[in-house]
Amino acid sequence: MEGTDTAAEAVTNEEVLWAYRFLLGREPESEAAIDAHLKLPDRNALRRHFMASAEFQSKLNRTEQSRWVIAPIAGGRLLAWIDLADHYVSAGMLFDRFEPHITCFIAETLRPGDVFYDVGANLGWHTLHAALAVGPRGHVHAFEPRPDLAARLRASVALNELEPNVTVHEVAVGAAAGHSPIIAVPDERNPGHSYLGTPRDGEVVIAEVEVVALDSLGLEPPTLIKMDVEGAEGLVLAGARDILSKHLPLIACEIFPAFLERVSGVTVEKFMATVQDLSYIALPEKLKSHTLGTPFDLILTPIDFDAMSRPTHRKAHAMQQLPPPIRAEIFRGYTIEDANRMEALVGDHAPLQSERGIVDWFGIKIASRYAPWIDSRSGQVIDRPPFPDDTFLAEGIEYAALGLALERAKGRGRFCSLEIGAGWGPWTALSATCALRAGFKSVTIGAFEADVGRFAQLRQHLALNGLVPSDAPDKGMSGVVTHELEQAAIWWENTTLYWPEASESDSGRTVSIMAEEGSDYRGYVLHASPIRALGLPGVLERFDRVDFLHVDIQGAEAEVIPKSIEALESKVSVMFIGTHSRKIEGDLLEFLYNRCWRLLREQPCVFDPEKKVPTFQALTLRDGGLVWQAPGI
Repeated sequence: MEGTDTAAEAVTNEEVLWAYRFLLGREPESEAAIDAHLKLPDRNALRRHFMASAEFQSKLNRTEQSRWVIAPIAGGRLLAWIDLADHYVSAGMLFDRFEPHITCFIAETLRPGDVFYDVGANLGWHTLHAALAVGPRGHVHAFEPRPDLAARLRASVALNELEPNVTVHEVAVGAAAGHSPIIAVPDERNPGHSYLGTPRDGEVVIAEVEVVALDSLGLEPPTLIKMDVEGAEGLVLAGARDILSKHLPLIACEIFPAFLERVSGVTVEKFMATVQDLSYIALPEKLKSHTLGTPFDLILTPIDFDAMSRPTHRKAHAMQQLPPPIRAEIFRGYTIEDANRMEALVGDHAPLQSERGIVDWFGIKIASRYAPWIDSRSGQVIDRPPFPDDTFLAEGIEYAALGLALERAKGRGRFCSLEIGAGWGPWTALSATCALRAGFKSVTIGAFEADVGRFAQLRQHLALNGLVPSDAPDKGMSGVVTHELEQAAIWWENTTLYWPEASESDSGRTVSIMAEEGSDYRGYVLHASPIRALGLPGVLERFDRVDFLHVDIQGAEAEVIPKSIEALESKVSVMFIGTHSRKIEGDLLEFLYNRCWRLLREQPCVFDPEKKVPTFQALTLRDGGLVWQAPGI
């Protein structure tokens, strides 16, 4: 496929020039700037570097009229048509970050020879990825009713020469054959936000589209169905009862409660009753009321595992005896008890009044000024528990870790949390808030962040949530909350390290012991400036005891944790470690197990072994997590 085989070639001077002209709309500032980009390992790294820059992001955010371009996705293995004015689907595809949980689930589930139904295919992110997974012996059926999106999807399929095993159906999927208007809000920059039904105030009809029922099509039975149909999920299930009962496909779907009621005419509770009536179960197993309605993902799997041995298409690749990937094969990182434990700490859900942002399930206020990716959801109050994730930042395992730490500290009367690699301090604010609600009389919080801009945002976040006033010193006491905040990197000893200069939205940066110029583990060429680094053992000495330690330091955990182990064992009760490669996870599992630490929860990171990147760590698509209890404390 054109564009794939050449991805590993060295970057040329001409390519750097055109990256400046096409992506930034200007000439390079100097020959030195060109030379710096020539050090990137390949064209994919060059693309990612320019697109991650603050200059490109500002241009992207100003784009109002559609601007369709062909872009490499999936680490350069695929090409796709995307719209630079679309800040949702296209932006996610452009940065290889679109719906990572569903993307990973599909990749882990599909095998060569499988059949995949992409219901609500949009621009084809999942269609194209699935086509690679099922290979020439499998098939992908993509259903997209919007004529404009279906045309772009067909073009992307052709670009990748996937026509033999991808069929694009320009239809909506529902309960029965017919026709329906498809509607949207004018000037909506999210092409995925369109739905079947009758327009209301401010909405327009895009097209009158054909509606089909899956049972009526006579297609190859699916291994996996993905549904993202803006509320029509109930209708899709109603029109697929035969397929579901006879062939038992797995189902991955997004549920938007408000649209589910509007389009399918059912509540979440009634939808789940239908799921059970079809002999399916859902993960997560416990759902809250979703009347305020933020979207959430579900995996639906058949209850009747024995039926998997029926003579279906699965026998073609010797998979017929295997149950679907559920429970023992999915590391969720949390239990129902974890969800119940955290539910007791939910606070008021008053929406933000003074500025743009959201309020999470615990009542924590999060402002768009330091979390700009939530700006499109401004005004929302999240009314669902953060399991399997919170929909905007973190996985359920991190909330489980905090709950376990709070429970373990019961009876002490005081609680101490420490967040290193704190960013804007989400775990600092949440741990203090939850500890106060849990009845601790004294709360101590410590937060350390290398980036000066992020550190300022940390102060803003704590002030917004009433924990540390904006004019308070970095070390002091406000009410019953003692705080110690410091702008510094964390290492295993006091030293000088180098911190990359990049957009604050680049959450993948990490400190380095190397010189000021060079490529990082992802192949990005970044200018790095000296920064003060504090040894973790010395930081821990500042606290009598740390009940909850949250570590998210972008790969540096591989060196910092082992070299700080004696201090950790003398001070820390429960430790969450964000892990950034499978190797790091394995090394830490072996190391801490041999030190007699107890592994409480784990969620392995997800990686793509076919990405063309310079290091093993850069293969990681989604970070993992480990929750440990120290021996003896």
